[in-house]
Amino acid sequence: DGRHVAFIDMTGIGHGSALRVVDANGASRMSTALGFWHGGLAWKPDGRELYFVQSKAPDGATLEAVDLEGRRRHVTRFMGGYVTLNDVSPSGDMLLCRATNTYSIACSRPGQERDTPLGQFDFALGKDLSDDGRTLLYDEQGVANDGELYTYVGATDGSPPVRLGPGYARELSPDGRRVINIHNSELRILPRGAGTPRILDLAPLTPMHLMSWHPDGERIVFLGNAPGAGVRLYIVPASGGAARAVTPEGTGFPTGAIAKPASPDGQRVFAITRENDLGIYALEVGAQLTSFALAPGEEPIRWSGDGRSIFVWRRGEVPAHVSRLDVETGQRTPWREYSPADRTGVVCSRSVLLTPDGETCAYTFTHAFSELFLARGLA
Repeated sequence: DGRHVAFIDMTGIGHGSALRVVDANGASRMSTALGFWHGGLAWKPDGRELYFVQSKAPDGATLEAVDLEGRRRHVTRFMGGYVTLNDVSPSGDMLLCRATNTYSIACSRPGQERDTPLGQFDFALGKDLSDDGRTLLYDEQGVANDGELYTYVGATDGSPPVRLGPGYARELSPDGRRVINIHNSELRILPRGAGTPRILDLAPLTPMHLMSWHPDGERIVFLGNAPGAGVRLYIVPASGGAARAVTPEGTGFPTGAIAKPASPDGQRVFAITRENDLGIYALEVGAQLTSFALAPGEEPIRWSGDGRSIFVWRRGEVPAHVSRLDVETGQRTPWREYSPADRTGVVCSRSVLLTPDGETCAYTFTHAFSELFLARGLA
């Protein structure tokens, strides 16, 4: 009837949103707090209620109704996917859309006709590949894990993996017997077999997303920052102790980057400079040895086994293109490209993991699908 306007107030997005109704003069008529709002808002044909979809992703979604007095009622529940309400017709039919986003991992090995699919459920993200290409470390969340994130390790032949514990996976140790893991903002070293996790206290430093073993298996290189200072790479004993800076402030990696910065001989590390070049630094003294220009969006993956080149790529591309950057000459040579055999719904690449010779690769891609459907009898 045009007497009221309903809208979603996102000003408190860090603490949830709110559904608000005002009258024609802008005076508040009703307000109700929302949880995880999916999008979409529609009046009931008689104007007495509003419909909206909310949830705590990824546990499914609920269609809710609220009247102008703020009284709410549950209408129905949708299982799986990300459901949004698009519209309600005068007859009460509802137009809804269900979107499903998943991550999938596959492994490409020499001599295989088809890449091997890996991962247990619907949100697997590859984090590390052993040097022999036989073992994959990844983390996974989703409905099957009750929305929680867990660290897994398994063989790249597709056999069932082992769940090591909650938290983000980071990297396998050089001997394959330990795993770097982040849980509740703590850096943990998990044994793959019997044993007790070790927690490393990095205070007063704040660790960031990138953590990687030094080739000696006794130290860990990580991205972090001291209070009031810029990010940089540090190195810390895996047994505990004080961390030491190994690159200048302002060097690091983009959010979400997965990389192995230390060279095979353990003498050098790479990091992205303030100028977005790829800098190479002497590990023990922190001096910059050289730098190379990176293409827009390009990121390093790891050193080649002989230490003479670095594999680089651009995250998000489909297919994912990998090149080798010669650290003596700066020459860039195309290496491989990777993508799922079936690209239906593939929207971007998430991670590329390589063996030192570059011959075996485990890669992760994001898939997005959506369905439009009509619901009757709910309004």
